[in-house]
Amino acid sequence: DAVIVADGANSLLAEKAGHRHNLSPEHVSVAAKEVLALPENVINHLFGLKEKEGLAHLFVGECTQGVEGGGFLYTNRSSLSIGVVAKLSALQGKKMAIGDLLEHFKTQPLIENKIRNATLKEYSGHLIPEGGLKGLPKLYGNGVLFAGDAAGFICSTGLTLEGMNFAIASGLAAARTVIKAREKNDFSEAQLAHYQKLLEKSFVLQDLKTFCRAPAFLSNPRLYQLYPSLACEVAARIYRVNGEPRKNILSVLREETKGKVSAGQLIKDVIQGVRALIWT
Repeated sequence: DAVIVADGANSLLAEKAGHRHNLSPEHVSVAAKEVLALPENVINHLFGLKEKEGLAHLFVGECTQGVEGGGFLYTNRSSLSIGVVAKLSALQGKKMAIGDLLEHFKTQPLIENKIRNATLKEYSGHLIPEGGLKGLPKLYGNGVLFAGDAAGFICSTGLTLEGMNFAIASGLAAARTVIKAREKNDFSEAQLAHYQKLLEKSFVLQDLKTFCRAPAFLSNPRLYQLYPSLACEVAARIYRVNGEPRKNILSVLREETKGKVSAGQLIKDVIQGVRALIWT
């Protein structure tokens, strides 16, 4: 009587149902992840953790060779999860494979030193829809509802990338909608519109609305190569002790940005970031 479509980011059912156009590479990222086994006591020692504590690292810049995206490392109880996420269009433009990007990421000193004695237990890949609120398909129709990645329910702010909680919440909302429809024996589009109301009351659509400007901001290539590089260079000059007279931070910033990015462009990027992530 009703189908809850949850077949992932590249939802063929959503396309066949006429609820979504073909995905654009600019609106999709691809992730590669490895789960590496290590004893719990070794993980706690490596990362300075106490029992039942965990740690998450996020990476951007050289670790992903400047490709639009980033890397991650999470500690689990007896394993590490490491991986990279990259915009599909950026990989196409640089003719790179996500697997090669992951191998490069693993050679970074902070990663390499932690995984040297680990054993590979799992390898996975995953498409991630990152179109945000504007990239959502129509979420329901006659006898059909869309949940999780198939609905585009991913909230990416650059600081966080959330999807599992959105999948669970939308799945619950879809199930409750179908139960309500069953009670009335009515699976029409008008009846299933209750799904939209439940999502609007939950964090799912509220969070996507709050950060609706984030996808456009995160498409800026300077965030993934130029700015991380500048941050490292400025920090190195501020903290380096080499016997030479120091310059104030503003002078250092001017010298490091000269010929790389104009003051006007830098200000525009900061304003766009504030509007997307801070002052919505």
